[in-house]
Amino acid sequence: MDCKWFWVLLVMMLVSLGKGCWEEERTALLQLKHFFTDPFGNLYNWVENSECCRWEMVECDNITGKVIKLDLFFTRDEILGEWYLNASLFSPFQQLQSLNLSGNNIAGCIENKGFERLSRLSYLEELNLGGNNFNNSILSSLASISSLKHLDLSYNRFKGVVNIEGLYSLKNLKELDMSGNEIDQFVNFKGLSNLEIMDLSYNNFNNSILSSLGGLSLLKSLYLEDIGLNGTIDIQGLQSLKKLEELHMGCNRIDKFVNSKDYRGLKKLNVLSLSSIETTNASVVLQSMLRSFPFLKTLDLSSIDFNEIVIPRELHNLTTLEELILDGSKLDISFLQTVATSTSLKHLLMSGCELNGISQVQGPINFKNLESLFMNGTTFNNSFRQIIRPIATLKKLSLQNCGLNGTLHDQG
Repeated sequence: MDCKWFWVLLVMMLVSLGKGCWEEERTALLQLKHFFTDPFGNLYNWVENSECCRWEMVECDNITGKVIKLDLFFTRDEILGEWYLNASLFSPFQQLQSLNLSGNNIAGCIENKGFERLSRLSYLEELNLGGNNFNNSILSSLASISSLKHLDLSYNRFKGVVNIEGLYSLKNLKELDMSGNEIDQFVNFKGLSNLEIMDLSYNNFNNSILSSLGGLSLLKSLYLEDIGLNGTIDIQGLQSLKKLEELHMGCNRIDKFVNSKDYRGLKKLNVLSLSSIETTNASVVLQSMLRSFPFLKTLDLSSIDFNEIVIPRELHNLTTLEELILDGSKLDISFLQTVATSTSLKHLLMSGCELNGISQVQGPINFKNLESLFMNGTTFNNSFRQIIRPIATLKKLSLQNCGLNGTLHDQG
């Protein structure tokens, strides 16, 4: 047979297969339905003799008809309490790429029926086990799913010191979410050197967690919100994260950032969030932050009290800053005057702010190249026209619920 015709026939065969789901997989799905009691009625059309590729929470490949995605999140009635999963029930789905089991009150797996049974699912890249009751012991059973790229273990029952070695064999793992647990310490991160995104927020760490992250040289996004950081924060441990682009450290208590004399800054870090931090001196935090993270494009300082601080002159040195988020913060008008001098700033978000010092403002504020300004719920009364000079470069302006009346100057 001519090679060309062989491939034509093969494609036709695959297309014909794709018209309906595979009987083996339909049977497996109906078996799963017995364990997922469906309190919200999402599995209403999981019935015999129907097209399973059209069922809710199921996605099939358009050509082969094989199941490639199962979204079984919150499909177990909470009133039934904890239960143990037979992970081998997912073995028939040989082309499965994504499995979401979040929010199902799963406490673990039946003996010899753990996630190691999924080792043959060579296409499985995404596994979401968030919002269950797994503990530290589950990690070893995940080690055999070598194809995993995204693993969500958030809001489970990991506690104390966690030995992460069970995940070292996951060489393809790019994203790990272990937020919302009660972890105090990890034994070692070095075996997860291919991680690009990691979320450790809402755990029970302390400042020492930063020095343990050095082996994650490919990390691009790091979330450390509300993890027990306190006082003076030595960021020297982050220096080896040469590829880090995003750092989220909000909801911690931060008084100052420090580093060594040979610290050269994280040159690729362009997003920093310090939203809702507690501090004894916001001015010191700002000054030390500007020295430690000099190449930022987006800076989130929302829900912080800047009302009575000395505005650091270093704000002028953020020549790369394009977006500043101040939503819900307390600001003196002098803060806004200093920010306006930035020629790189394009987007300013300051909805719900408490803006003070308006009566003492010396001349109108002149933004240079601002493209969007969001000040919803920031009360000006009619003083906006006296405070902010018309902005020729402005493309988006939102001033809802600001107490304005009358005619507003044309803002371009």
